Amino acid sequence: MTTIPIILASDNNYAPYMSVLMISILKNAKSNPFIDFYLLVPESFKEKYKKTIQADCRFYKNKHINFIDMQNAFSQTKRMIAHITEQSYYRLKATEILPKEYDKCIYLDIDTIVNDDLSELFSIDIEDNYVAGVKAPGYHFPEDGNRKYCERIGIPSINQYINSGVMLLNLKKIREDNLTPTLCEEALKNYPTVDQDVINKVFYNKIKHLEFKYNAMTVRIYAEDSKLLKIFTKEELDEARTTPFIIHYADKIKPWDSKNCIFADYWWKYAKLSNFYPQIIKSQIKENIKKVKDKILKNIYEYSKSDSHRTYKILGIKIKRRIKKAQLQPDFKTLIKENNKRINQQYNEKLKRITPRPYLEYIGFHLVDHCNLNCRCCDVCSPIADKRFVTLESFTNDIKRLQELTKQNIGTIILSGGEALLNPSIIEMMEVARNHFPNSKIRLQSNGILLLDKDKSFWKTLQKLNITITCTKYPIKLDYDLIQKTAEKYNLDFNYFNNAEILKTSYHIPFNIDGTENPRENFINCFHANQCIGIHDGKIYTCSPAANAHHFNKYFNTNMVLEEADYIDIYKAKSIQEILAFLAKPIPFCKYCNVKGRTFGHEWGISKKEIEEWT
Repeated sequence: MTTIPIILASDNNYAPYMSVLMISILKNAKSNPFIDFYLLVPESFKEKYKKTIQADCRFYKNKHINFIDMQNAFSQTKRMIAHITEQSYYRLKATEILPKEYDKCIYLDIDTIVNDDLSELFSIDIEDNYVAGVKAPGYHFPEDGNRKYCERIGIPSINQYINSGVMLLNLKKIREDNLTPTLCEEALKNYPTVDQDVINKVFYNKIKHLEFKYNAMTVRIYAEDSKLLKIFTKEELDEARTTPFIIHYADKIKPWDSKNCIFADYWWKYAKLSNFYPQIIKSQIKENIKKVKDKILKNIYEYSKSDSHRTYKILGIKIKRRIKKAQLQPDFKTLIKENNKRINQQYNEKLKRITPRPYLEYIGFHLVDHCNLNCRCCDVCSPIADKRFVTLESFTNDIKRLQELTKQNIGTIILSGGEALLNPSIIEMMEVARNHFPNSKIRLQSNGILLLDKDKSFWKTLQKLNITITCTKYPIKLDYDLIQKTAEKYNLDFNYFNNAEILKTSYHIPFNIDGTENPRENFINCFHANQCIGIHDGKIYTCSPAANAHHFNKYFNTNMVLEEADYIDIYKAKSIQEILAFLAKPIPFCKYCNVKGRTFGHEWGISKKEIEEWT
């Protein structure tokens, strides 16, 4: 068994993020190496944080966690960058901290996430070099080769300069040449990029360069290709952007501060597995509140008052209010706060639609076209669909292919319809899904009508397979409380699609059968887009209207054309990245949706199968 020593350094403020990083390392250690963590912390590091970190890693067997109290080491260093802490220097003492039997180790900054098995990085031959790392792109961009910077820190050329956030250290070579005292001495000097400059200076001419994917820096990964291609090959650049091995959030914006950060979804995927998650969410809320307040102050740049009125000038627009002070302030603050909140929400929703996900967070399997309830305005057209079931053979083939493409990395698999329970092979399908995706959440979505007719063996099978049941609560005569109690009796995860207090209402999602809408504008403003991802007989759709429009065409004799570009065939797709990129783009069928004409909150009712329900 390979043993990989890993150095991480943190203070109390970054403890939650260190734990998230450790989860990502352990979760992706597919070759089952032994991970020997050396967590370098100050004397003030809280005991409760140590316990939480231990708890986060308790399910992973092949690991050991060493907390190393660094006391006041490097307290006298001159830090020229505000966010660089004393802990950044701890790694300079790596040879003194790690046991002598370790010839090399991996160092990672806390603002990184590991998406693959670190055995691959650890197995790289450092040769006769002191360190292996990825070039720091920004330092290589200036046309003059950053001559002035080189002169300032005392190196001949910028050509070797690496980012120190991800490093493979040659401990044996550093010990042999007794460089640790030199590193510590240089750390006391006044360098612009502090400890990173120290590493590049002391190790100069003995630095091995790694591929960009091993340190995909968010601050530079989407810089101009003309600049990046002078440093990395096109293959390296493409791989770092589509399948980053290690993501380094080397920017002012961190994923725990903003979910709009590049590659933020990768980070939050692991953060949700941590016991620090509630604390992280609380901190983010506080930060967002502060940002909203800052925005309000920045927006208000002129204010005047008189006995009769007060005038505010916001973004060049004047607001004049003839009310008393006691009434004015709360109303005005509420107006600004709600407006900013609404704008941010809309922006975030639109951004998410056009941003490829880091992995397939969820996918719905459409197992039945028809339904036993037939709701008015059904967005999958079940009331007017022919009676049709997906076969067990077709479902099994699709599951196997998705397993190949995703390497079993799907967050949630949804089994739905129509009404999924009408499919006679539903039990076998759940078993197939669980066998091929043992770690995914599998959710059976149902209107609940058939659940109370199921026998004990059905419920026990769901319990064995760890299936979640999600019911939509309709205003019909059905004992939903008994359904929930039965699910709880078998220790099943049970929830409502809306919530237990809200009964289903109808919404009108009209087609424009003339196809005169703007596809891009529709996609950006559509709540279905990249949100209601479904698979129908080997074809993945970014939304449900496109996937089910053929029922409408057949029943009402219309001709909304479904093109090959409206879906992606999983048997033709070469990778999951190709699928994720497809889902985040407008499709030709978007021209048939009247997004602006959508209305919600209508009284629920049974379909009369009239064309007005869908137009």
